[in-house]
Amino acid sequence: MEFIHVADLHLGYEQYGSHERFLDFGDAFNRVVSYAIERDVDFLLISGDLFNKRNINPKTLLQATAILRRLKEAGIPVFAIEGNHDRAIYGDRISWMNYLSKEGYIHLLNIRISDGEPELVPWNEKTRSGSYVELEDVRIIGMKYYGASTPKLLEMLEDRLRGMRDGKFTILMLHAGLEEYMPYAEGGLKTEHLVKLRGVVDYLALGHIHRRYEADGWIFNPGSLENWNSQEVEWEKGFYHVKLDENGFQAKHIESIRRPFLKRSVDVGAFKTPDELKNEIAKILEKEKIPEGCIFELTLRGSLLFERSELKVDRIEEILRQRGVLIPRVNVEADVISSGTISFERDDLERSVLRELVRRYPQYSEISDSVVSTLLALKRVISQGCTGEEMLSILERGLWEKRVEEEREKEKEEEEDGEVWDWRRGAVAHKKD
Repeated sequence: MEFIHVADLHLGYEQYGSHERFLDFGDAFNRVVSYAIERDVDFLLISGDLFNKRNINPKTLLQATAILRRLKEAGIPVFAIEGNHDRAIYGDRISWMNYLSKEGYIHLLNIRISDGEPELVPWNEKTRSGSYVELEDVRIIGMKYYGASTPKLLEMLEDRLRGMRDGKFTILMLHAGLEEYMPYAEGGLKTEHLVKLRGVVDYLALGHIHRRYEADGWIFNPGSLENWNSQEVEWEKGFYHVKLDENGFQAKHIESIRRPFLKRSVDVGAFKTPDELKNEIAKILEKEKIPEGCIFELTLRGSLLFERSELKVDRIEEILRQRGVLIPRVNVEADVISSGTISFERDDLERSVLRELVRRYPQYSEISDSVVSTLLALKRVISQGCTGEEMLSILERGLWEKRVEEEREKEKEEEEDGEVWDWRRGAVAHKKD
């Protein structure tokens, strides 16, 4: 028997406000699905975070179902758990993962908690729910993301898991990270929490941490398939292809294909004018082997010898685009030296910081300047003691009117007759007569 173990797919993530990145995350999962179908594996595990956010948009759902449908048509069942990004919207009991399970795209597994006690219930095909599934000599158990409660729940489940031990190869799916492998060592599992599970669980299929790691020959975390942020560029990522036989199992990690992501930094302290700095950056880039269509993050460090307002980030980004960069990112971490002292141009600094924060939210990336201007206007009038009505008026004139205007323009351009969705292109294509 063979299976694929994958996690942290983050479908729907328009990283840096780029639709190409939305497609990248979908393509990464689609390649894993092709691999699974070509090798005719018996099942596929998703250890949480199929989606990037709990409130997905229609195109993300269409993308997910188009990919999962390939597995369904190939007769490869998918067993999944909810990650912290997959949970239901606050106040709702049903998540989009529940929807996919009800529609037969996945088997969503989770423990049942009754009177504060966790229970393991078998899969019920009629209700499309359950804690575990049995396939021949394999038992697959799933527990969704419970955050800091995970160690306690595992402790309470130990006796139940031990009572089920009957010779079947047991897989436990968790969306949790071991603290020694986490970027920030807090709120995760510790090895001591898992010691008693060894012997009752043969393969611990983890998700949550975006880099690959393994422990003690039975704990496996594949990492995400794509770079979720720039800190992950050097991390090993991919999925596991696991083969079972009478002697045990072999887990082979397959490295995923990612969009090239380059990170460079420049010390700005030696340049007296913006043009000198721009020319030096151009010279540095001429020596670089820059992959076509890559993401390029350039960080400017040190102390500027000219005013921050004279530094035109958009011109530097244009130089990067001319070299074939798809997504240029220029981070300014430089101070400003003026008359021998370091000074911070407050308004410019606030605008720069706010712009970077707003760009993290794809839905606002295209109107980031309007959002930033609105936020700064709000800050200004609040400091002057404005009323709630005045604040509402600013919002209506700024951010929301801009969004409504763009939506109206989009509606004018769209023609609904004879269109079909193509998730790979991220657009509609006209049907041929």
